[in-house]
Amino acid sequence: MKKSLISLLLTLSLVTGLAPASTMQTSTASNPATQVGVAQNEADTLNLDSSQFGLSGPLDISTQYSQNYGVSVDAHYVQALSDWNAAGIEGQFGANLQCYGITFAQMLTANQRLKATVEHLRQDMSFNFAAGTSKRWIGQNAYGLDYQYQFSKSIVRSLDVSGYYAKANSAQLPMAVLPNGMWDLRHIAGGEDRNGSVGVNVSPWKTGLLGLQGNYDDVRYDTQYESNQHTRGLGATVTLNQLITQKVKMNLLASDRQVYSQLGAGLSYLIPTSAKNFWEITAKLS
Repeated sequence: MKKSLISLLLTLSLVTGLAPASTMQTSTASNPATQVGVAQNEADTLNLDSSQFGLSGPLDISTQYSQNYGVSVDAHYVQALSDWNAAGIEGQFGANLQCYGITFAQMLTANQRLKATVEHLRQDMSFNFAAGTSKRWIGQNAYGLDYQYQFSKSIVRSLDVSGYYAKANSAQLPMAVLPNGMWDLRHIAGGEDRNGSVGVNVSPWKTGLLGLQGNYDDVRYDTQYESNQHTRGLGATVTLNQLITQKVKMNLLASDRQVYSQLGAGLSYLIPTSAKNFWEITAKLS
């Protein structure tokens, strides 16, 4: 049971990864912080981990390239606490991004899992105003809860029900003078995102795992110079995790939600160690 929970924490990762939302570019209006939202729910990668290759290990390290934030290094460490629970920590660090979180997983029964996550994220972001572009570090806290039911001997591998709450900070910038003599009142509007999702993971062929997820988002921005923005509605996310060889795994993602749309791809390579543990190196593009 310890191995099962460690695999759960490694493959689920954090519930509340974050991604850009829309940005307003009017001169005297608030400029929403482009953070609120979920970039990727890693629940859809269940059961495609080192156990497929007869390897086990508590450490997972990956690299990621983002057009907005450059290269970052992501590390997970997982420790079994007993036969029924485990805990994990994650850190992601780059020149323009800092993220760290704590996750706790509990095995309720042989088929049921519960996972809670707390995460803090800071990003050095660019905001467009009438007076020009300004960069600021913006922080955000997020809290997530995920329930999973695993099916045995079935094409449907698991059912996931999850939710999270995320809040991005606002920032007030000094007023700037435009060439026409008018003032540009600049405010970066933080926001709140309340999200719920239901999804299934199916294995239509032996070496692949397909994730299908329905999402609901309720997002509010803390604008200052005009009425608050409010976006809510349904969306969908599809993921595919495919083993190409015994040591190479391909990850694909497509998401269309109220707060953003996203396409992503990645390749993972497993390097066995002398202690029968492994390093998993992942390159992602989104």
